[in-house]
This record gives sequence, structure tokens and C-alpha cells, in this order.
Amino acid sequence: MDLLNIVGSLISIVAAAFTVFQAVKARNSAKAAEEAKQTIEQYKSTLDLHNLLNQAKEIEALLVKLTLINSPTGKGRNFKRDHEALENFVSILNDNQSIHPDKKFCDFILNEYEWFVANFAFDPKPYKEILYHVREIIREINKIIHYRTFE
Repeated sequence: MDLLNIVGSLISIVAAAFTVFQAVKARNSAKAAEEAKQTIEQYKSTLDLHNLLNQAKEIEALLVKLTLINSPTGKGRNFKRDHEALENFVSILNDNQSIHPDKKFCDFILNEYEWFVANFAFDPKPYKEILYHVREIIREINKIIHYRTFE
């Protein structure tokens, strides 16, 4: 009987060690999966930021044309199309209010979106102020992308 107790105890110890080993392995796997998930989310967020940055640069180019001192009187310009492009940009800002895990950036985008909505009713449009705000958005996005590239 003594031999059975010793063998049973040894098997219990081995089983306990195996259980601890499996628990550590499972915890490490869960940690690796969480890190992979965060990496994928950050990559997707960065792609979304690049898309928003490209849209902002297109709007910036449009606004530069609209705010030129020597710009012609507007002959040949399609202001309806220009305003639709601006409205589309504001819509994109609205869609991208939460593309970054940093609450400060999301609040910044929300504030910019609200500024655009409040100032869009003005006629004529405050193109210089809009250009300033678009450049602020570009600056903030470039900061985040630069940080992510070199972190």
C-alpha cells in the first residue's frame, strides 16, 4: 500500500507541474494574442489616418486655390463642386472621430468637425479660416504618423 501512495503522490506532483506549465503557456498565448490584436488595430488606425491625411491635403490644395490673392474673379470655377468637396471632407471628419486610441486626438477631431459644421453656414465661406483648420488637422495627423513610424 505504501508503494501505491508514493506512486500516486508522484503522479499528482507531475500532474500539478504539467497543469502549471499549461497555465503559463496559456497566459503567454493570451498575452501574445492581445499584442497582435493591438498591433493590427494600430495598423488599421494608421491606414485610416493616412486616408484622412490624403483627403485633408486635397482640401488644402483646393483651399489654396480659393484663397489666392491674385485669383481670378471666379470665372470658370465650379463653386458647387468645391463646396461639395468641402462637405465631403467634413463628413469624413465625422466618420473618423474615433480612429485613434488617444482621447486627446479624438477630441481634437470632434472639435474641428464641430467648428466646420458651425462655420459652413456662412456665405461667403471663410476659406482662409477653413484652410487654417485643415492645416491644423494635417499637422496633428503628421505628428501621430511620425510618432508611430519611429516608436
